[in-house]
Amino acid sequence: MRDDETKIMAIDAKVKALRAKNTDDMMLLTEMIDEMLFFREIMENSKPEQLNAYCQKYTIFFYFAKLLENLADTLASAKA
Repeated sequence: MRDDETKIMAIDAKVKALRAKNTDDMMLLTEMIDEMLFFREIMENSKPEQLNAYCQKYTIFFYFAKLLENLADTLASAKA
């Protein structure tokens, strides 16, 4: 198993555990600060087709990715 996939599995599991506790999205992002460096590495080191496969396989990881994307979009529109 690739190192990226191991990191993805860890992110997926942590987000899943937080969601099981009914953690809201803002608190979830706060709790996931330490994993954001791993997330960035995954995004930089993976080809788009690899990312798509990971997101299909690890749906909670995909949920986290969408949260980060929405946050980035919100921050970008606030700058405009």
